[in-house]
Formats: sequence, structure tokens, C-alpha cells
Amino acid sequence: MKMKYLQALILSAAMIAALPLQADPVKLALVVFKKGDASLVRNGKVQPAKVKDLIQEKDEIRTRAGGELSLQLSSGVLVKVAANSSLVIEGIARDEKGSTLALRLNNGTLLGKASKESGKDLNLTVHAPTAIAGVRGTEFIVDANAEQSSVLVDEGVVNVSDATGSRSVDCEAGNKVVSDGKELVQGVLDAYEKQRFAIFERFEKEKQKGFETVVEQIRKNKELMEQQKQNMP
Repeated sequence: MKMKYLQALILSAAMIAALPLQADPVKLALVVFKKGDASLVRNGKVQPAKVKDLIQEKDEIRTRAGGELSLQLSSGVLVKVAANSSLVIEGIARDEKGSTLALRLNNGTLLGKASKESGKDLNLTVHAPTAIAGVRGTEFIVDANAEQSSVLVDEGVVNVSDATGSRSVDCEAGNKVVSDGKELVQGVLDAYEKQRFAIFERFEKEKQKGFETVVEQIRKNKELMEQQKQNMP
């Protein structure tokens, strides 16, 4: 009896060891477009940003006058950092269940197009100095500075809350919410604000097809280059 029990334990352990390990969530994004002066800040070091750069958690994107940079965060999420802006990638997680993404817009303008992938969840949050935007799959624009944040919505719905998260409203298509950190003021997009969404026509051209495969290949290529450098005499 004891021998059979021991054999069963050994078999169970072998079966558990043979199970595939759960893959860690992918924590990388990709630069898919750059124009003008745009920099990447990583671990306190500033370097020029380039197309096909891999972006990590806690990286900061800075743009100056005339600068512009587009990041693809998942197969369905593309954001553009406009001129004179600072954006920090607070969190990136992608797995078979979906994407959980957190961005912090210190100042400037962020334009985003987020579409939920079939059968997967999407949780995208943009933190601005005086507002928090929870995106549910839409085209949106966030303008931010230390005193005021504005969230504009062209499609879908964005949940906007004050800086503390204690009050919130749903901003639907064709509307905007302005927050000074305490009050949330709702309004309708004017003609100029609607025109700003014309830039989204370019987004599909910038988006990288086969995103996960491309990111993984770039990562492997970088690792191989680092190994070759280390092996050089």
C-alpha cells in the first residue's frame, strides 16, 4: 500500500512538472512613428527615440515643439504623444486574457485609439494632473497641464474622474469633460475640437500588423546583439 502511495506521489509530481509554465505578461510597447524632436528617458538617461524602439514600464516620452511620437501598446491600442508633452508608461501587461495599461500624462496632449480585441479584455487608464480617464475602447484626446485637464471623446465612452477618483462621469461620443481636480464640467465638442480627430485617419497606417510577433522578434534581435558584444574580444 505504501509503495503504491509513493508511486502515485511521484507520478503526480511528474505530471505537475510537465505542465507548461504560465507565460509572464508582456511588458513592452513599440515606437511605430516619430517626427521631429522626441526623446526616450530611461533610468534617468535621455536618448533620441527611434521607430522600432521597445518601450518599457517607467519609460518617459518627451516631445518638444514640432515633435510627435506614436506608441503601439497592444494589437488594439495606439497612442500619439503630441508636441511639447511628457508621457510616462506606468504599467504594461498583456497576456492571453487581454491588456492592462496605465499611462501618466504629466503635461501636453495624448491622442488615443483603443479597440478591444476579440474575446479579450481591455483596461486602459490615463492619469493626468487633475483627472483620471478610464478608456473602454474609443477614440479620445487628453489635454493636460498642472491646473486643468480636458478629455475629448469622438467614439465610444471614457469614464472621467477627478484627481482623487471620488467623483466620476461617463463622457460619451461628441462630448468632453474638463476637470480642475475638484469639479467635472461636461460639454459638447465644438467644431475645432471635432476637427482635431481628423488625425486619427493616419492611425491605421501607423499601426504595426502582427504586433506581438514583431515585438518578440525585435526583443530577440536586441538580446542577440548584446550577446555578440559581450563575446567580442
